[in-house]
Amino acid sequence: MKNDIMKEKKMKDKIAEDKSLKEDKFLKNEIINNIFFHNRQNRRKKFLENYLQRLYPGQNVHELYMQHQKRKQKTSMLVMAAGFLIGCMLFYMDFTNREIDEDGQIRRNGYGSSEKHIDTFVESSDYEKFELELSVPSRKYTEEEIQKGFLKAKTWLEEELKGNNSSLQHVQDELSFPAQYAPMQIDIVYISSDYKLIDGQGQVYNEDLKKPQTIVITAKFSYEEWEETKDYEVTVYPPELSAQEQFIKKLKAQILKMDYEQKDKDFIKLPEKLDGTTISYKNKINSRFLYIFFLGIGCALLLSFGMDDDVKKKYEKRQQQLLFDYPEFVSQLALLIGAGMSLTGAVRRIYVDHKNSQAPLYEEIKIFIHNLDNGFLEERAMEDLGNRTGLVQYRKLCSLLAVNMKKGSMNMKVVLEQEAEDAFEQHQALIRKMGEEAGTKLLLPMVMMLVVVIGVIMIPAFLTYQIS
Repeated sequence: MKNDIMKEKKMKDKIAEDKSLKEDKFLKNEIINNIFFHNRQNRRKKFLENYLQRLYPGQNVHELYMQHQKRKQKTSMLVMAAGFLIGCMLFYMDFTNREIDEDGQIRRNGYGSSEKHIDTFVESSDYEKFELELSVPSRKYTEEEIQKGFLKAKTWLEEELKGNNSSLQHVQDELSFPAQYAPMQIDIVYISSDYKLIDGQGQVYNEDLKKPQTIVITAKFSYEEWEETKDYEVTVYPPELSAQEQFIKKLKAQILKMDYEQKDKDFIKLPEKLDGTTISYKNKINSRFLYIFFLGIGCALLLSFGMDDDVKKKYEKRQQQLLFDYPEFVSQLALLIGAGMSLTGAVRRIYVDHKNSQAPLYEEIKIFIHNLDNGFLEERAMEDLGNRTGLVQYRKLCSLLAVNMKKGSMNMKVVLEQEAEDAFEQHQALIRKMGEEAGTKLLLPMVMMLVVVIGVIMIPAFLTYQIS
């Protein structure tokens, strides 16, 4: 007895220990996930601040970041609000544009128009609410307006007649009675040998059928004065439907019957009672407004990330422009220093010559001159210029110039001329690289054009070969 108690106690302790380990593991995973998310957010913030600082030198980077975040939030809210408003408009349009009026009538489309497809909810006193799709054909022409068809198609009708049934020898669902063979405009009329089992619209009434029964459907094809008939033997089997399925089937049949009786009227009156059951109809509201809501939210999120990528692209474009301007800047420095000007005077002269330029290099030079006027040491201001650009070429050049300002150098002109020559070679290499990248980007449209040309040539050739 004592051993059993000890075993039970050990088992409880083990279960408690396992539970504690699971809880510790869960908390550990939560902490790791939070740290990872926090670190990821911090890295993204640092990248953005770095790009913004390089794009807008001399401005407060924190204020730039906050302005960028406010623009993102404002744009995202506008996109979500637009999605919400569009979704509300669609919901209002779907709610107010009711095809079924209060009298249970549906307005038909005009002569020659396509038929209407209406989704409706049907409510009855004896059955559950269910959804029903109604197909309301357009208004039919009068007998004088009916155009006669071309030739009959008995083989086509034999396949079409069975509808959703496996064959005419095993019929449980309604038959398909097309009123016309569309390709040749042949009018077709149907005569049933037993209307209690299959009526003139192809509806099968096999609810009370106990055993299979064979009847004859006579199809009468007519085109102007030409007429011909053909008999089709149809074997009807008892149904395998639930009570509600049978009710839906009867309702569809009744709607088809009323549609046929009211085919020359502007409205079709839907049945209000069937087999002693009261029926009401409600328009089904399209759920597309929900898609617009979620689409607006998705667009706002994508736009938020896209605005961050735009900052990166602007930064990359600015760096590329700095590289383009580097050879000219070095050559001008070499020329002015060779003419006897001091380094600071040469930089000021370059800025005066390009004062109205919007290039990023001259914005950096403007900050350099502003720092000098505010009391910065020349070598420190020059080093800051190289660091702000973030490019190796400028850092190397500014470091060399800062050393020259401190210690002086007799061969500065030669060094700058050599640097200018190297810069022009690097500039040419950069242009060649950009040309190669542009050529690579053109490959896809060229391949697409090639496919189109091949299609234009080969498709007519294959069609000609098949015809011959």
